[in-house]
Amino acid sequence: MGNISRKPISVNWHFWPWCNMNCRFCFATFKNQKEILPKQKALRVPKLLKEAGTEKISFVGGEPMLCDYLDELLKESFYQGLANKIVSNGTGFTEDFLEKNCNYISIVGLSLDSASSEVNIQLGRGKGKHLERIKATADLLRKYNIQLHLNTTVTKLTWQEDMSDLIRELKPIRWKVFQVLRVKGENDGKVDSLLISDNEFENFKNTHKDIPQAIFENNDLMYGSYVMLDPIGRFFQNTEGFYQYSDSIFDIGVKKALKQIQWDIDKFTKRKGIYDWSKKNN
Repeated sequence: MGNISRKPISVNWHFWPWCNMNCRFCFATFKNQKEILPKQKALRVPKLLKEAGTEKISFVGGEPMLCDYLDELLKESFYQGLANKIVSNGTGFTEDFLEKNCNYISIVGLSLDSASSEVNIQLGRGKGKHLERIKATADLLRKYNIQLHLNTTVTKLTWQEDMSDLIRELKPIRWKVFQVLRVKGENDGKVDSLLISDNEFENFKNTHKDIPQAIFENNDLMYGSYVMLDPIGRFFQNTEGFYQYSDSIFDIGVKKALKQIQWDIDKFTKRKGIYDWSKKNN
């Protein structure tokens, strides 16, 4: 991996703000977002990021698999020499999609917040078939030799849960575990009853201390540690508990736009933001 000093080495691109689920804790609702980049302009983003030092793009949402030209974005990013990650709730990973696009995808991160179907429903994560969908998708990803990552947000409904058996069954290469985060203007109000204390998060961490793939991120570690790009090409950051935005990378360029937000590289490193994102799986 390259030198990360002020280079946006890994970018979470929230290019598709719409979703087919209604998770109560979601911190990327983009509920005031009225537009996205036109497709042809969006296809220029990977090249702009590559020229500024990016090595990996995470295509996130909303739900990125709802975009009907995601395949074109993946191919363009791949041809620019970038590693591609899709962060998804498991929607739309069919045999047909993966057969056509597996060569362009290094990693898929699937969101799974509980081993209980009932709890997933209470959280707004689907209507009862989410766990089955995740398991089926994990099997498909292994078939097509794509890295499987899991993302779990720990809430008031789950901080006492033991997901160890499920994680061992799914065998992700990385398991990102987040303390539920309140972001003003995004999930405040809906998320308040789900917030947990640092001690409760530590309880969940201690329960799963024997899972070697686990990476735990409390609220402090999340603040300012991600390089995020919004649906219209602006970097944004949550260092103050709400989102602040740069000018568009199309107006002032990637490097100048990145300087307009705070990015804590030390936190990025501490949360193991750099890892082997080459295309392989166990």
